[in-house]
Amino acid sequence: GNAFAEHPAWVQWYEFTGVFGGSLWILLANLLIFQIWQRYLQPGQGVPPVRWLALAACLLAPLGGSLVRYYTFESHTTTGPTEIVVVQPNFEPHYEKFNVPDDRQLERFLHLADSAVTPQTRVLVFPETSFGPLRDRELGKDRLTRKLQQYVDQHPQLELIAGLSVYHLFANDEPRTPYVRSRVRTPGDTLFWESYNAAVQFVPGRDTVPIYRKSKLVPGAEFLPYRRIFFFLEPLVNKLDGSIAGLGVQPSRSVFTDANGIGYAPVICYESVFGEYHTGYIRAGAQVGLIMTNDGWWDNTAGHKQHLRYASLRAIET
Repeated sequence: GNAFAEHPAWVQWYEFTGVFGGSLWILLANLLIFQIWQRYLQPGQGVPPVRWLALAACLLAPLGGSLVRYYTFESHTTTGPTEIVVVQPNFEPHYEKFNVPDDRQLERFLHLADSAVTPQTRVLVFPETSFGPLRDRELGKDRLTRKLQQYVDQHPQLELIAGLSVYHLFANDEPRTPYVRSRVRTPGDTLFWESYNAAVQFVPGRDTVPIYRKSKLVPGAEFLPYRRIFFFLEPLVNKLDGSIAGLGVQPSRSVFTDANGIGYAPVICYESVFGEYHTGYIRAGAQVGLIMTNDGWWDNTAGHKQHLRYASLRAIET
C-alpha cells in the first residue's frame, strides 16, 4: 500500500482503509490478471467478458472515485494557513556531527532559522537528534536548551519543536526498565541510565519542557529484537551507532499543544512509516503531524524522499 505514496491522488480512499486497503487492492488486481492470463493460455478457451469487467471494476472504481475526491476537495477550516518553518542543517551524522562543538551546531541551526522565520511563523521544527545527549530532568536548566528557550522568547509568536538525544539517570530505589544500561564507576557505585530518541517543545515564557520519547524503534540501530538469541550481532549494532540494550520508549503517543489549543504530533522518523501507529497521535488530540528526520543519515539514498512521500499517506489516513 505504501507504493502509492508518490501518487496520493490515486488513493484518497486510504482514509477509510489505510495502506492495507492498497495492499489488498494490488493483490486482488494481480489475482484477476493471473486468472485472465491462465485462461488465455488454455487452448480453445476464451476469456469470459465477466473477467475483463471484474478487472476493470477492480482497477477503475477505486482510482476513479479517488481522483474525483481529490480534484473536488474543498477545505472547510475557519482559520487561514499556519506558517511552519522546518530547519535541516544536514550534519553528516556518522562522522561529522559528533565532532562539531554544540555551540557551532547551534549557531548553524539559529542562522538557518533566522533566514526563514517571519513574524507570521507559528512553529519552528528542528530535526531528529538535533542535540544531545541531555539529561531529561535538567532540560530546562541545560545551557544549550536555555539558548533555545531564549530564542523562542525573542519571538513571542513562535514555538519550537526539536528532536533531542536524551537520557534518564535512575535513582537507587527507582524501578529499572528492560532498556536500562549500567556502568560501574567504583566498587559498590553503579550508574544506571536509559537513553531516548526524543522530541521536546519550547514555548515562550514557559519553564517546563514537555518531552515525547520515540516508541517505534528502528531494528538494529535503536533496538535489537531477541537480543539474548542474537547477542553475536552486537558488533554490527555498535557500528550502526546503536546499543544492544536498545532505547527507552513510552506506552502511548504524546501531543504538544500550543497557546491556541492546536495539537502537534511529534512524529520521529521511522514512526511515520506505520499508519495505524500514526493515528495514535490523532486519537491523542493532534491536528498537525510534524515528521522529524535526520536526513543526513540516509546519505545520497532515497530514504529522505520516501519519508516525505509517506507523509502524504499519513495525512490521507488521518
